[in-house]
Amino acid sequence: MRQIKFRAWDPEANRGHKWIFDGFAVSEDGKFLQNMHERGEYSGEYGDKIILMQFTGLLDKNSKEIYEGDIVEIDFEGSKEKGQIIWENKRSRFMWLDNRNDDYGIFEIDRHGRKIVGNIYENPELLK
Repeated sequence: MRQIKFRAWDPEANRGHKWIFDGFAVSEDGKFLQNMHERGEYSGEYGDKIILMQFTGLLDKNSKEIYEGDIVEIDFEGSKEKGQIIWENKRSRFMWLDNRNDDYGIFEIDRHGRKIVGNIYENPELLK
């Protein structure tokens, strides 16, 4: 069974780090709550600009978890190609999409030695 996990990007963070991996929840009205305490209470809310990304269930060749928004390099027919991981609603699957709009299902790139080289929030220049 695939593990369901999320990470979040907080573009408005002013606390030195913008990634959130755990300790958050989403309320019924869509607010991102931070740091659940032992009593079941939350210490506050994140801003409304939080971007949520789901774990694909796959690892790269260095055993790093691959999430939506990651930039993944593959060895395709002898050349290194970079693309981002996206969710495609039409086919209900994760995709690898390069800057030429070539796309592959994430399981199709498995045989090409996938490696995370960055993400679209911190390293968008890798896709140019």
